[in-house]
Amino acid sequence: MRRFFLVDYENVSDGGLHGFFDLTGDDTVALFYTQNANKISIDFFEIAMRSDTAAHIAFIKVNPGNQALDLQLASYLGALMASAEDDCAFYIVSKDKGFQCLIPFWGAHHGGTPLYHVRSIEEAIQPGGAKPAEVKPARAARPQPKPAPQPPKQPEKTPEPQPETDPAPQPAPVVEGKAPETTATPVKPKKAAKAKSLSAASAGKAAANNMVQQVLSKAKVDSPDIAFMASLVSKHTGQDKMKQTVYRATIAKFGQKRGLEIYNLVKSLLK
Repeated sequence: MRRFFLVDYENVSDGGLHGFFDLTGDDTVALFYTQNANKISIDFFEIAMRSDTAAHIAFIKVNPGNQALDLQLASYLGALMASAEDDCAFYIVSKDKGFQCLIPFWGAHHGGTPLYHVRSIEEAIQPGGAKPAEVKPARAARPQPKPAPQPPKQPEKTPEPQPETDPAPQPAPVVEGKAPETTATPVKPKKAAKAKSLSAASAGKAAANNMVQQVLSKAKVDSPDIAFMASLVSKHTGQDKMKQTVYRATIAKFGQKRGLEIYNLVKSLLK
């Protein structure tokens, strides 16, 4: 697999290049810099130029201006991804969280090509660094959640007609000094089964809401975020593909990195 590393050198400096010498000749590094950040270690430069196995490196000087480096890096990334082969992966090396918005964008428009956001080359290539599950591209459109299933209505029983040969009921004989006995037919409450089912569903949603609040409070998550997640999980409790729906809604709300952290806290509660 060919790998492309786009380095925001103004943001990460030399620390973002850690791991460069663990790359191979199939890898390419595009280093974006400005007049404010245009110094690099001579040792690094010398080894990079002499090594036969080191990755290809291109130095791209960015014209000054507000957000100039970010915009030009994003434009460069778009051109690369548009012409990329199937067996390619792309990494934005920067601590700037503004680049996070590119991951769902390119996931929607070019979902077959993996895109990662890391703080250094070393983080991207080390075991447990940039995991596909953490930067899974978003789908083109988030599916709308299915409505909660309604319990089936119980059909009302229609009284069966009595045979014409049945004799009419005779009144009980009256005994002097004793009131006649009457036989009352018990009336079953209508829609009892439906009410019981709805009560169980409501109880399950309330329990899920409380469990999410307890878990996130223990993890010291902000109160507005706890309220959002508790409502989200409660709303989709008992639905098909509940985990996928909650995952996508969480990533859309909090972004890829923060959203995954919060989702992993409540993942075990999604049954």
